[in-house]
Amino acid sequence: MEIFPRSELLERALERFPDMSDAECAAVARVSQGLPADFEGFTAVRQARGKVRLRAEILNWLCMDRKARDLISDVGIVIAAACIEGPIHLMFAAFDRPLLLVDCDIKGEILLSHAGLKTLSLEGSRVGENRVGEKGKTPMAIVADGAKISGDVLLRKDRKENGKPFQAFGEVRLFGVTIGGDLDCAGGEFRNEGGDALSADLAKIGGSVNLREGFQAFGEVRLLGATIGGNLDGVGGEFRNEGCDDQGNPRKALSADGAKIAGDVRLREGFRAFGEVRLLGATIGGDLSCTGGEFRNEGGYALNAGGIEITGSVFLREGCLFEGIISLVEAEIGRHLQWRGVKEQERATLDLRGAHAHTLWIGKEDFPGPNRLYLHGLTYDSIDDEMETSAAWWIEFIETQAAESPGSQAARDAEKILLALGEKSAAQRRRALAEKLNLFLPQPYEQAAKVLRAQGHEADAREVLIAKERRRKAALPSPLATFRTAFKSIDDFRRALSTLTEWAWYRTLAPLIGYGHRPSPALWLAVLSVFLGWGGFAWADAKGVMKPEKAERQAEFRPLVYALETFTPLIKLREADYWRADTGRRLGRWVDTLTVVYTCWGWILTTLLVAALTGLVRR
Repeated sequence: MEIFPRSELLERALERFPDMSDAECAAVARVSQGLPADFEGFTAVRQARGKVRLRAEILNWLCMDRKARDLISDVGIVIAAACIEGPIHLMFAAFDRPLLLVDCDIKGEILLSHAGLKTLSLEGSRVGENRVGEKGKTPMAIVADGAKISGDVLLRKDRKENGKPFQAFGEVRLFGVTIGGDLDCAGGEFRNEGGDALSADLAKIGGSVNLREGFQAFGEVRLLGATIGGNLDGVGGEFRNEGCDDQGNPRKALSADGAKIAGDVRLREGFRAFGEVRLLGATIGGDLSCTGGEFRNEGGYALNAGGIEITGSVFLREGCLFEGIISLVEAEIGRHLQWRGVKEQERATLDLRGAHAHTLWIGKEDFPGPNRLYLHGLTYDSIDDEMETSAAWWIEFIETQAAESPGSQAARDAEKILLALGEKSAAQRRRALAEKLNLFLPQPYEQAAKVLRAQGHEADAREVLIAKERRRKAALPSPLATFRTAFKSIDDFRRALSTLTEWAWYRTLAPLIGYGHRPSPALWLAVLSVFLGWGGFAWADAKGVMKPEKAERQAEFRPLVYALETFTPLIKLREADYWRADTGRRLGRWVDTLTVVYTCWGWILTTLLVAALTGLVRR
């Protein structure tokens, strides 16, 4: 690189810094001409080792001094392949031009709080390397709180072939920053282990946040309350912040609580997180896609998106891996919620309590492990056309659910029970777990039946509701356990009486009418009872036991009509008014007694049928 002739800007710089080196003079001269000061291969002024050295105070003066700033062209300041010594202090600077420091080693921190810039680019640069913060304090690499940057902020890998990554050693803090374009950290490396690697809480970003293409963070990435006009893109990014802090709280790899993201959140295809990914209460205008992503936080939350509002879909599918809890509690999903093709799903816990989605799609074989699915309160308007609709599948899926929230004492007790169940099949383990814990949550059954019925699967919907009642029956306490608490108080006695009545109902009559959803067993039993009565009364007539009640009745006895009228209380064919068993004979007395029993049985059975057909006993 040649040394340019002196300019007014260079003259002012020499007046301010009379001891400027040749490299510093060359840099100022190039800036004054609107050209990049690229020191790649600048051997004339290069030291024996390392890059050309420039003092940060000269850069500070160029940006802060009003007269110097006015002599800089609209191209701004472009410096490449230099070592900038000392901190860059541009707090409250009003530098309405680009500042590009490409492939530079910046030995001190960069302070840009409340500064105004057009564009900030640190592509391929290294900031804060080999620095140690003051005792008890985290070293800062970049601080740009409240800065206003009308264009892009580029903290990314150099775009040249075999370009170097941007590296920050210490926290990059962009609290409350306003960025008109993108925050592009693709291929960047942010290191602040145990602390915040990149924090942009309450930032307002007009474009996208790119944490992709080899992005690495060692420490937490924070976007709490941030507003993002484009996408939050983590495709191919790696986020590491495992373990707990000094207070024992679990660390987070990526947190964007309350963020407002106009586009998609892309945590997919090579995305890797070691530590909690948290999106509590975030608002997403597009999709949340985790397709092919990897979320690892064993014993904690792998993805915590409770209360999230998503206009588009949630894709948890096609090779994504979750080690920990996926929480979508009270989430509002405008389109699809898909869970299918998940790897090692037995290691995942899926919590969908209180969530709502327009369309649900669960893969046929994609069940989380027993006691690792939470469905209570989940609602959905429809299921995908390709989703399984058979009642057997839905019943097995629903009975995978657990009753208590992840991490609760009941959930831990359930895990102990599962261990005791040993090598039983998954279905057997789920069934045994439900019986041992007396779990009964009716809403998931009712929701599934509602949607199945709406989409034309009436028979499957009915079977799901019958399974709900069977689960209710299994969850009822035994009469012995009820009696043990019945006499402690009058309220306990009333509850015990109600429980015993319910227990008797579910153990005796309710199965006859399919718990109000399938009355066919009771109907066939009624038909069988009528035919048995027909045969019994015909036998009694043959024995001469049946005699006319009134003398004027001379027609022959009709046993089928008599059996039907006696059995069915609402049918009056007048046969029973004229014929009775002869109670003067011993056999007649037996027939008369059995007739009373037969009539009572008919009343009970027909009443059950009417109640079932009219829906009076459905719950």
